[in-house]
Amino acid sequence: MYCYLCENEYVGFRNTWCPECRKIKNLMNVYGRDRILTILETCCLRNPEQLENKIMKQKKKEESDSQTDESYMKPSDYKKKLRATAN
Repeated sequence: MYCYLCENEYVGFRNTWCPECRKIKNLMNVYGRDRILTILETCCLRNPEQLENKIMKQKKKEESDSQTDESYMKPSDYKKKLRATAN
């Protein structure tokens, strides 16, 4: 028999929950189903506005990554430059 919640892990015939799903079930018993559902919706799910914002940030990051900055120095080169100016 497979876990009732995730339906991925085989749990045998005596158990109904895999260890990870049992933790989720126990949290629901402690904090309540509605509170856990609210936390999951707030933290894990994105509304359309948040999705658009994430896409825009990713596009900007990719654009900036594709442009090279000539003033960038590798840490090892920077250390060599500091040693040369200190002497």
